Amino acid sequence: MPTVGMPFETCAACGVPVPRPPRNEWSLMSSGDKSRLVGTAFARALSIGLLPALAYGLSLFVGSTAPNATRTVLVLGGVGSALACGVVIARLAKDVGRSRRRMSDPMYLARLAEYGMADREPQSVS
Repeated sequence: MPTVGMPFETCAACGVPVPRPPRNEWSLMSSGDKSRLVGTAFARALSIGLLPALAYGLSLFVGSTAPNATRTVLVLGGVGSALACGVVIARLAKDVGRSRRRMSDPMYLARLAEYGMADREPQSVS
């Protein structure tokens, strides 16, 4: 699963770059990797956001009968999903912003090219 981040880490002992395979800069990712990253993040967020509704629905199934239970389950699911998706959007925006700042540094780009990690031109910023 691709993630946004520095694709290498410099070894503190010897100074050699160590690849971090699942990580790559946003502008160096293929559109398929970007889609997979965003889709997986939102699928996880929706799953986590629906947990409160599922828990409440199961508690009703076990024996409790509450008025407006369906509405409560729907509200819990909607609010939970909205909050979880908001967190995902904020985190992804933060990671992409950091990546764009790194990619705007000519020294960093030169290091990527030196290590063979930027063997193609960065895609348009999207």
